[in-house]
Amino acid sequence: MQAELTALKRTEPFSFLGESDLERLARLLQPRRYLQGEYVVRQGEPAQGVLFLIRAGLAEVAVQSADGGETVVGYCYPGQFFGEAVLLTGKVYPASIRAAVDLDCLLLAKEHFVELLASHPSFARCFAPDLGGISPEVHRQAAQREVRPVGDEEQPTQKRARELMTAPVVSCARSAPVREVAALMADRGVSSVAVLEADGRVAGLVTERDLVEKVLAQGSTPGLGGEQPAESVMNAEPACVSPEDYFYQILLTMVRRRVKHALVVEDGRAVGIVTVRDLVRSRNMGVLSIVGEIENQETVAGLVPASLEVDQVLKAMVAEEAPIPELFSLMTEFYDRLTRKVLELCEGEMAAEGHGPPPSPYCWIVMGSGGRKEQILRTDQDSALIYQEVAPDQAESARQYFLRLADKVVGGLAACGFARCKGNVMASNPTWCRSLPEWRALLSEWIKHPEPEHVRLLSIFLDFRPVHGEHHLAQALRAYVLELISSFPVILRMLAEDDASSPVPLGPWGLVMTARRGPHRGRINLKTAVCVHLVDCLRLLALKHRLEDTSTLGRLKELTGLGIFGVEESAALATAYQSLVFFRVRHHLRLSAAGEEPDEWLDPKSLTKRERGQLVSALKAAARLQTLTAHSFLVY
Repeated sequence: MQAELTALKRTEPFSFLGESDLERLARLLQPRRYLQGEYVVRQGEPAQGVLFLIRAGLAEVAVQSADGGETVVGYCYPGQFFGEAVLLTGKVYPASIRAAVDLDCLLLAKEHFVELLASHPSFARCFAPDLGGISPEVHRQAAQREVRPVGDEEQPTQKRARELMTAPVVSCARSAPVREVAALMADRGVSSVAVLEADGRVAGLVTERDLVEKVLAQGSTPGLGGEQPAESVMNAEPACVSPEDYFYQILLTMVRRRVKHALVVEDGRAVGIVTVRDLVRSRNMGVLSIVGEIENQETVAGLVPASLEVDQVLKAMVAEEAPIPELFSLMTEFYDRLTRKVLELCEGEMAAEGHGPPPSPYCWIVMGSGGRKEQILRTDQDSALIYQEVAPDQAESARQYFLRLADKVVGGLAACGFARCKGNVMASNPTWCRSLPEWRALLSEWIKHPEPEHVRLLSIFLDFRPVHGEHHLAQALRAYVLELISSFPVILRMLAEDDASSPVPLGPWGLVMTARRGPHRGRINLKTAVCVHLVDCLRLLALKHRLEDTSTLGRLKELTGLGIFGVEESAALATAYQSLVFFRVRHHLRLSAAGEEPDEWLDPKSLTKRERGQLVSALKAAARLQTLTAHSFLVY
């Protein structure tokens, strides 16, 4: 048993368990040896019902190619484990794993693993990203680890069932006809009905899914099917939680049972019900209050406190390790609303100063991370303004109006924490404030004559997105740009050369290449060394296929739909980008909390063993994408 105990202590997050838990777990492990070349699992096979912990040796991860061959895409080392996602979801193995050299594994049966998850919530949250099988919403909510209080506001994951549940529960008797149950759901606007015994205790639960699968899908005639009793279609063992259970305990119950409803039961009686939608909604209540504060402000100065509240939401979500797409979505909503409100207030100031209303319809656009809906942190402003052409004799006055308005807006956003762009890529700069025809002429110049400076400016501009005003102006400009690029594809080659000029810093054997000298020695710049390649390469491929989505993950999804990427590679790229973004944001917030100036330079040694593995995997995915992009656009 000592060998098993030693292996557990080397493997995170098992190593976080107490000594008595580790000793009990060690007795449950079953050793298994695999000889070199022997398969542990094969791609497409059903789950074996065990979690694999590597005690010694090396395992290689391989995926099947279209021609039936296999490609090794990674390795698993001693102190690591695999098979958790398939174990919990019951899906097939997405890749094959075989012994690269003789491999010693320890196998933990599913029932023991699930019991461990249920009895140790903090341990369970380390596996949350792998808990799948019921819905994307659960995936997003499950991707949380240890919650640390931030500020005075209670975190969503600290809420109890009694705060989240809907009460009273809509219920019926065992003998109630199914048609009455369906009518109850329709009349009360619910998706489930509790079935109660005569004494009021819970007998089961009927959901919309039960009605579909057990009545309609069985071909029952409306009359006969509707008369069968509720007890014939109910789940006699519904998921149940207590009123005092926390958010993550409810979530874990739903994940384990692969359901979307949990009855809140006290003394055998249903006092409420919690759904996946309730869990999702609970996180967003703070969002709604901040949005209200933004919309109700009458001065730019009044927006500053609201912008600080946004920072608190961000810190809380990062502390909970909320999924990156959720961070993107919420922060974009906040920042867009702040920007629109600043614009509205500044228009009012212009009118109050005697400049009147805007002389023509206009559209405020954002670029860079804001344009990609990925501005989690309030970084430098990247903005521009497009206005509709006016009569020649009004051209100069219109230009002066919009430059004056843009200057006010840039100042207002700076007051709200968005730093002025050091490169002056802002709508207050005449270069970035133009009429639609002037924008077309400028972009035509950049694309038809791709000098280094034009290529640099295009790389900033091409992620533009409308935020306020007449969106059709931005849409018209995007259509023009895509048509220009189709006519002059050499610009894509130039952009590809620019990206290829700085390879992903990944050395032999998967080593992370950090700075060798200077103040950042031993660190890696996650933004300029890695993230930029994922952003640039996916942008290039999206432009080639005339896709209009500006977000990195959105572009990846559309490219996957076109068959440019396989499902496996798409998932690897999405995971890589989200991991890198999370590391960057957490690094920024930690430096800020310590009173230091935030930067992009991360020391890989500051990561846990598992996070270092995620970093290496992300670099490998970025390097593969960079190679693919180079082959797509460059001639060797």
